[in-house]
Amino acid sequence: MTEKLNTAEEKMVLDYIDKIDEGIRVFNSGFSSNTGLTDILLEVVNVFSTKIPQLKDALCFKTTTEVNDANTARALLIMYLAGHGIEFKDKNNEENASVKRFWSSFITWFENELPELGLLQEKYLEWDNWDGGMWRLYINYDYEFKLYRGINYPDSLKHNTANFDDIKTFLEIAYKYWIKNEGQKHYQFTIEVNERFRIFKLPYRMQNGTILKQGYKTTYGIDKIINYRMFERKIRFSENMINSHDLMEKKSALDFIIDALQYIVSIQDGKDKYKKYAALASSVNSGQDTKVYAVIKQ
Repeated sequence: MTEKLNTAEEKMVLDYIDKIDEGIRVFNSGFSSNTGLTDILLEVVNVFSTKIPQLKDALCFKTTTEVNDANTARALLIMYLAGHGIEFKDKNNEENASVKRFWSSFITWFENELPELGLLQEKYLEWDNWDGGMWRLYINYDYEFKLYRGINYPDSLKHNTANFDDIKTFLEIAYKYWIKNEGQKHYQFTIEVNERFRIFKLPYRMQNGTILKQGYKTTYGIDKIINYRMFERKIRFSENMINSHDLMEKKSALDFIIDALQYIVSIQDGKDKYKKYAALASSVNSGQDTKVYAVIKQ
């Protein structure tokens, strides 16, 4: 009969798999030495030396085998779970799918809608007289990546293979070099990026031009609405998220609705907040005896 793991033991194994995944990601990013990943693997071997004795002999612990060792340790932990009747659900596959959807959505907006919004520096735009005239994007990605990072435009972005480090580089270059450094241009660009992180449930946030990793997407504040276009977008996002089976996503939808309501109240004439509430309620339903009017006013 298969021995079952208790909840705490299962969580411990899953936490170590997450640690290995994060160690691999940091190692591959080039921002860490090999010691970080090696330390994680040594800890895994020590913790599971009794339960998974083959771990020690399976890992080489050489300066050129860090990632292979990490993947081997990860596979053995997954096999250990399977041996106790627990199916491992790979978060990486789910996040990769979300990263692909994020990039598809963002680059579509960036190349088709952004040129008309007045956020880009003029040298990255060209005027197209066709069909009444419109601004089009004019960025040589290869040149820009060589200029600011010394590399070619990544194939992962061309073919959307879910390499988040390359997406991070694109977003940070765009913020620093392509978006106008005036007024609230950077702020408006940041809102677009962060709202898409929320929609696709990615644990990242742009802050002052840098992409930061954080906890669950709803753990940070909702950005303030500054114009009617942003108001409409908040409503649209809330409509998409409210039907989700994910309770945290439903909460995000309600946060968006509250933020939108606060904006609509703020643009009503007058200083008396109760008169503003009444004016807003009347704009939706002029019948002051109706339930709709009463709910909005309250």
